[in-house]
Amino acid sequence: MQAMKSTEETESDEEAVYQGCSCDGECKMRPIRGIIWLCNDLKKDLGFCKKCWPKELEKGNVEEKDFTMIRSEVEMKKHIFTQIDKDGDGTLSKEEFVTYFTELFRAPEHFIKRQFDRVDRNNDQVLDFEEFVVFWDHMIHSQSPS
Repeated sequence: MQAMKSTEETESDEEAVYQGCSCDGECKMRPIRGIIWLCNDLKKDLGFCKKCWPKELEKGNVEEKDFTMIRSEVEMKKHIFTQIDKDGDGTLSKEEFVTYFTELFRAPEHFIKRQFDRVDRNNDQVLDFEEFVVFWDHMIHSQSPS
């Protein structure tokens, strides 16, 4: 029979879901593991750990309606994909992709279009979720410190 893990051990064993808590530095959780609350406006780049979320609500710094509870990295990717998919058809058009990532990265449009073309493996001019994940994972790993 396995011994139960303490809360600290369980949290450290959980999958990293978000790069870090957006609190005022109280928890210093980098990366956030386990449940997070992610802002629906992705351009705000806000995410809170389960410890800081109630405090931020109490302070009035955030409104619950503007956030979604995320339980895993896959769920986070689906949430981001859905937010970028403005027409709700379950795919990202080149226009949706370019509009979002040109602004996010402040990169030239031709560069973002080239990234889209790289991950559009079946050349149908839209990205399904799996193609988006390939792009997302590459983007995250290329921005991580060595």
